[in-house]
Amino acid sequence: MSSTRQNVLIFGVGATGSNLAMMLAKTDNYNLHIVDMDKIEEKNTKVSMVYNSRHIGQSKVEVLRQEILKQNPSI
Repeated sequence: MSSTRQNVLIFGVGATGSNLAMMLAKTDNYNLHIVDMDKIEEKNTKVSMVYNSRHIGQSKVEVLRQEILKQNPSI
C-alpha cells in the first residue's frame, strides 16, 4: 500500500462539504484543501454535524479546521 496522501479540494463547507471533510479527515489518507468564504449562520447548525450555535458568525473554514484537528491532529 502506498503512503502517498491524495489531495482533495472541497469548495463549500456547508452541510455536505463539512461532513465530507470530517469523514475524509478520519481516514488520514488525504491532504484537504478547503475553500468557503462564508460565515456560519443559524441554518448551518441545523444541518451540519460540525457546526453548533456557539460557532455562529465565525468562519466556516476556520471552525472546520479546528474541529478536524481535534479529531485528527496529524492531518
